[in-house]
Amino acid sequence: MEQLQTRAQQFIDSLDEDIQDLWLSKFAREKTGAKPAVLLIGILFLLSVLMVLTCGQAFFTNTMAFIFPVIMTISHLKSHRMDVPFWMTYWLTFNFISVVESVAIEHLTMAIPLYHLLKMLFLIWCFHNKSKGATIIYNYCLSAFVNSPQSPGSRAVNTQAEVKIPRGGQMEDENDGDVKVEDDADDGGTGEI
Repeated sequence: MEQLQTRAQQFIDSLDEDIQDLWLSKFAREKTGAKPAVLLIGILFLLSVLMVLTCGQAFFTNTMAFIFPVIMTISHLKSHRMDVPFWMTYWLTFNFISVVESVAIEHLTMAIPLYHLLKMLFLIWCFHNKSKGATIIYNYCLSAFVNSPQSPGSRAVNTQAEVKIPRGGQMEDENDGDVKVEDDADDGGTGEI
């Protein structure tokens, strides 16, 4: 328990150092005498409770699982960091859960007590730097869908390398430069679908 208190105090001290130069931080310290970091944590906690009470648990959970990953994804894309594939696996996991949830939300909330809290903790585990759970979920669960030879996504990836991209529905023949119209339908040339 002492270790937890020590880590919490270190977090508060480092947060207080980070925000000490802000005018609002100085104003709060002068008026209340408390550390601005403690006030900030208290305000964020109260806002979180109000959000849960007014908007509902689902909105709070989805907001918590969406805001930080969006910020991190955008910053990694802008800086061209190598961690972009991890964020892609997180978004794949997030969307997979959203699709399953859209079909069975009533059953999930009735069958699993504290469903939204557990979902939020699971998604935080998925995007947290130390656990990177999205990679684990992808490797053990979702990759079977993506890598199976029967999946439509894998066929699209395999055939995409072989197909040339036509310009305006027409394609030049490499041999003589003539333009021919591509016929995608396999209808024997009748034009019927």
